[in-house]
Amino acid sequence: MHEKKVVVITGGAKGIGKAIATTYCRKGYHVVVLGRDEKALKTTSSELARLGCSIHAMKTDVGDATECSDAVAAIIADHGTIDVLVLNAGVSMRGTVEATSIEVAEKIMRTNFFGSLNMIKPALPALRESKGSIVFISSIMALRGLPFTSYYGASKAALKILSESMRCELAHTGIHIGIVHVGMTRNEPQKRVFAPDGSSIALDERKKAATRESVADKVVACSEKRIAEMTLTPIGKLAGFLYRHFPRLSRYVTGRFSTVTRFYR
Repeated sequence: MHEKKVVVITGGAKGIGKAIATTYCRKGYHVVVLGRDEKALKTTSSELARLGCSIHAMKTDVGDATECSDAVAAIIADHGTIDVLVLNAGVSMRGTVEATSIEVAEKIMRTNFFGSLNMIKPALPALRESKGSIVFISSIMALRGLPFTSYYGASKAALKILSESMRCELAHTGIHIGIVHVGMTRNEPQKRVFAPDGSSIALDERKKAATRESVADKVVACSEKRIAEMTLTPIGKLAGFLYRHFPRLSRYVTGRFSTVTRFYR
């Protein structure tokens, strides 16, 4: 019997992923964070270790299937199990469909969608044995296409469909499949997204949005309470309600809001 439950978090060295890692650490899990930024991985690992957390950081590009397989094999060899897999790694963009290159779409899908699949496939045997949990980190943009974020929203909508299919296919295994649709959340000052030409641009800081810590609390609750689907923040829940019950009105309001405020740009 394993002393600690093992949670693996992709994109776990920064932003929401780092907050999720911190929350699991404080609840007594052994945390493995994966990411591409070695400096951020070392910083996060050191910070959490100073808090007395059991932490292991691994440089991994989730867009590379071989790196993901190797990472999962190393985790199993070191810790013997995976109890929770949080699929948080993601990249975003700003721009119209007309102006944004196909290469940007490919990069986003490589990380957001295929990055999730690349981790799921090798981890499933361990999760089946532990009757563990897979949690997809999605967005309210998966619930309705919003302006200037089309490729990002499409990648998150793909995760929603993937989670629903897997929930049906794996129902007999005891594996929990959860998905969390994150609303507007405070991003780190250095947060960057793709511009239409594929370059990197800074994302304005959202000061009047949900905290990363509040999102992390919900993600941990999703896995521990084995909740199928969660939509976060009052605005996110209101948006989901309007999308379902007043589609024409929500399209109009979204279009007008984004045009006047340039909120999504």
